[in-house]
Amino acid sequence: MRVEVITSEPVLRALCPEWSELLDRCPYATPFQSPEWLLPWWRHFGSGSLRVVAARTADTLVGLFPLYVENGRILLIGSGITDYLDVLVDPAFEHDALAAMFGVLLQCKGDWETAQFGELRPASPLLNAAIPGELVSFSSAASVCPFLTLPGTPDDFYAALSYRQRRHIRSAKKKASETYLLELSLAQSRTLPAYLDDLFRLHNSRWNERNMPGVLSDEAIQRFHRDAMEGFLDKGWLYLYGLKFDGVTVASIYAIRRNERLFGYLGGFDPAHHRFSPGMLALSLVFEDAICKGVQEFDFLRGREAYKYAWGAHDRTTYALTLSRS
Repeated sequence: MRVEVITSEPVLRALCPEWSELLDRCPYATPFQSPEWLLPWWRHFGSGSLRVVAARTADTLVGLFPLYVENGRILLIGSGITDYLDVLVDPAFEHDALAAMFGVLLQCKGDWETAQFGELRPASPLLNAAIPGELVSFSSAASVCPFLTLPGTPDDFYAALSYRQRRHIRSAKKKASETYLLELSLAQSRTLPAYLDDLFRLHNSRWNERNMPGVLSDEAIQRFHRDAMEGFLDKGWLYLYGLKFDGVTVASIYAIRRNERLFGYLGGFDPAHHRFSPGMLALSLVFEDAICKGVQEFDFLRGREAYKYAWGAHDRTTYALTLSRS
């Protein structure tokens, strides 16, 4: 096992092809461990010093630990706006790669006092790692990410919903289709800028009604998502939906797909059309489209909002792991 500590962004960027290959070998990984997400995060929000640990056997990258040091703490790149954080470890080399990473952390004694790894999925290698005796560890629940298992057909999906939810969907579709021409479409390369503008506008308008700034009101956040979405679109992972009434976008759903999972990151709808329930209507059409495309799970990500459970969602807990040298 050969270990390298990467401290500059250009060197980390040059690792992208191997990084993507390693991601494909990690069944537990999400799009949020990809270079398409983490490199824009570091470019727009990164502070402190990079301490990315790369582990190899021969010439093959088998472990990537996207870390940075700030104010005496070791953190995972992506912390804050990322719903699932983690390291990447080839399952065939998990024990040795993790041991190598912890060895590097112990050697950097002057850099940090605590390591804080939050939003770890239950299958995270870090939660099951053998922690060196020189470190004190503590784990606790962090967040709840409701998820929805999707059946094989849209008919089966609707049959599993409550009578009240089915009636609500039917009523919204009937009222909207009697008034407007409905269309659900996905962003493509040439339409991505317009779909992004719609997402930002609709998300912010919903929060502005409450006299609160939405998470997408910040220009740095907007620039980050533009960069990340371009990368996801190139990979075929971006599912940025727009629901249009007579050609005007009234609801937007920003989701990212990896394998059979679709991660619903953000959405927005026009409050002026609230009587047609555009958010719920858009989600129903998104689920239909996702099922037809072979998606088996829709992950609502962090937050226990009531609307998620109206679709039949179940909870998945994420965890935080804290390591200390004292």
